[in-house]
Amino acid sequence: MQILLLISFIFFSIPASVIDIKKLIIPDWCVLTGIPVISVLRFFILNENLLLILSNMIAGALLFYAVRYVTGNKLGMGDVKFSALMGVFNRFPDWFTAVLIASISALLFTLTALAAGKIQRESKIPFAPFLSAGSIGAYFFHHSLISIIQGYLH
Repeated sequence: MQILLLISFIFFSIPASVIDIKKLIIPDWCVLTGIPVISVLRFFILNENLLLILSNMIAGALLFYAVRYVTGNKLGMGDVKFSALMGVFNRFPDWFTAVLIASISALLFTLTALAAGKIQRESKIPFAPFLSAGSIGAYFFHHSLISIIQGYLH
């Protein structure tokens, strides 16, 4: 049944990513429909605790909202809402893994594009594709990445 979660997330994250690339916005319909769909799957099919589902959603949104506030609104509200969707899909602590993958991949992309002269320092970068890839990566590789990090820290 876990595959239904993945398919549902992909169903909402691909349009969000494509539209973010083209228009630098994440449409509300992707997030505001994705959150209840994935929540319903978690609650009714996987028998997960509704309070835990909601707390993951709220935590994802609040953490990104804090980043938005600290950076002077450099992070869009669409990204904040998308982080709520990631919270429902990935849950904690996998959400952190997803954000780590997204941030590193966005950084590498940005540095490469800057070095190649494809973007300017002031260019806006769509973050939804990286958040989507990070979420899917965390879905598959969370435990492997945690083992690597723990091995590195010891």
